[in-house]
Amino acid sequence: MPDVPVSDQVEKTSQALPVNRHIQPGEYQPPELERRRFVLPGLKLSLVVAAALVLGATLWFVLTMRAVELRVEPVPEALSLSGLTIRLGENWLARPGQYLVSARHPGYRELAREITVPGDGPARFELQMEPLPGRVTLTTAPVGAEVRIDDEVLGTTPLIEHALPGGEYELEVVLDGYQPARQPLEVEGLDRQQRVHIELIPSSAEVAIDSDPPDAQIQVDGQSAGRTPASIRVDAGRREIALVKPGYQTWTRTLDVEGGQPLELPRVELQPAAALLSIRSEPAGAAVKIDGQARGTTPVEVELAPDRPVSIELALAGYETLGRTITPRANTESTLRGQLVPIDARLQVFSRPAEAQLLIDGKAVGRVGAEGLDIELPAREHELELRLQGYVSQTQRVQLDPDQPTRVDFELLTDLEARIARVQPLIRAADGQTLRLVEPGEFTMGTPRGEQGRQANEIPREVELERLFYMGLHEVTNEQFRQFRSSHSSGIIGDRTLDNEQQPVVRVGFDDAAAFCNWLSEKDGLAPAYRRVNGEYRRVRPANQGYRLPSEAEWAWVARFSGGRALKYPWGEGMPPSSNSGNFADRTAADLVSQTLDGYDDGAPATVRVGSYAPNAQGFHDLGGNVSEWMGDGYEIFLNETQKASIDPLGPDEGAERVVRGSSWRHAGITQLRLAWRGRAAEGGDDLGFRIVRYAE
Repeated sequence: MPDVPVSDQVEKTSQALPVNRHIQPGEYQPPELERRRFVLPGLKLSLVVAAALVLGATLWFVLTMRAVELRVEPVPEALSLSGLTIRLGENWLARPGQYLVSARHPGYRELAREITVPGDGPARFELQMEPLPGRVTLTTAPVGAEVRIDDEVLGTTPLIEHALPGGEYELEVVLDGYQPARQPLEVEGLDRQQRVHIELIPSSAEVAIDSDPPDAQIQVDGQSAGRTPASIRVDAGRREIALVKPGYQTWTRTLDVEGGQPLELPRVELQPAAALLSIRSEPAGAAVKIDGQARGTTPVEVELAPDRPVSIELALAGYETLGRTITPRANTESTLRGQLVPIDARLQVFSRPAEAQLLIDGKAVGRVGAEGLDIELPAREHELELRLQGYVSQTQRVQLDPDQPTRVDFELLTDLEARIARVQPLIRAADGQTLRLVEPGEFTMGTPRGEQGRQANEIPREVELERLFYMGLHEVTNEQFRQFRSSHSSGIIGDRTLDNEQQPVVRVGFDDAAAFCNWLSEKDGLAPAYRRVNGEYRRVRPANQGYRLPSEAEWAWVARFSGGRALKYPWGEGMPPSSNSGNFADRTAADLVSQTLDGYDDGAPATVRVGSYAPNAQGFHDLGGNVSEWMGDGYEIFLNETQKASIDPLGPDEGAERVVRGSSWRHAGITQLRLAWRGRAAEGGDDLGFRIVRYAE
């Protein structure tokens, strides 16, 4: 039924009923109640939706939280995390963002640290709480001492509850009049209280000292500290105490003084000062005895006990003994002078050569003539020295006998003679070679124009050899060279061997010979005479005492001149060579060489054992014949004669070709057989070997 307005209902009712009928009241319902019936179901729906939204938001909040692990050292008594967080046992849940961590623990400062929780993954934070300093109370007896911690002044004692971080310190307490106290200090920290008390030790002590007689000056470590009797304050430690009084001997003692511990020394009995006696003699150097006890030699000063007689004796070799008895006085200085009486002895001095200057005990006394020098001297030991220009001075000590003359003979040596006397005449090298000493000298190297067989490269040159040197008596053999290079072979020529042990080594170049010399120097403990430069051997400069090849000048001196006369050929002046003169190109070598010596037969077609023929006047073998020899000089031609002598020339040090000297088993011509012949070579051959030399000084 459709709704009908109330007014319409009333109107219709009034038409149907009689006018006199009463209207009955009915139940009235406001229109709002009707509307509420329709609103209630919507409210329930809203609540459900709201609850769902809250639940969703809660779930979203929880699901977006991150696990946070907090590790705090030490483990705190109280720990909190600000903001909307959830604690799950030792861990927390928190949404990404910034939070404040707070922690408390006894002995540590409260922790307030801001952290940032990241947006992805769990987070771990390790935090360290700061320990509180310790509270240190420091007292001393007595008070008022300055306190230093690690050299920093903190104040004076008593020092009450001074804050110090925990750790180890160096504590020092200083107070005038007391010894500094130093000790380590370990502070616990963590707001804990510590008490330290130090008993200071006085830095000095009272020392009582007296003397007999009194009024002696007291010295402590050399500084005046009063006069006896006295009680003085002395710093602690080891101290030197002295009592000084004129006329008395100084008294000294070493005391170990402990701070605060007084000392009373026994009374010191001072002894009268000694007498000082100065003893002199003429001449000086006399032995002094006092009451039979040796007291040195004159001049000498001695201390003697005063006021009692003493016996003094002066004795000097060659002089009469002098005796005296004296009584010295206390605290006085006196001098005793003694004139010694000589006991004469006779000295006879002879000198060869004569006219040398004689010095006795450093004083010139005259020249020693041909008949000698006769002189009287005290009968004791004297030092004699003889001097003569051009000769080496000689010194000799001699004891003179008063009962008979003493004769002394001097034989002076020239500088060269003295140098020769200082070295051995023969030496043996490590490989077994024997080398002889060669005395130096002056000579003309080369030959004059017109000499038969002379070459253009033999221009005369003046040479002076000053240094003593040794030269090998023989050429180096295969056996000796193979000690250095075991694989070497000198080979054969025709059907003749050149390789026997005692035959001279051949087919070696200059560098091979130089390398051998260096090896031998090393074996004998000598510095090498050669060094390698750009792959070549060159002499060390200045020349040392290592083994080396002879210089051309040294070889020429030994071969031609050092025997006392200039030789043309190894055997003398004329041709042909005498029998057994050497190994040259004789008839037995006719099938090996193009030229031979007519009528000469040495019995050897090629090389022979070294030393098979007679040596020259100096004892050197095969300077002519057997094999030619490498020199240390680079080859050069001198164009002009020299007037000024070259001193110990060693020749050029480089060059593709080196000088070769001495004839060989291949030579028969006058040119090569002469000792003045100068050859040259760039490489070894079957008739080219070498010998060695070295300086003696």
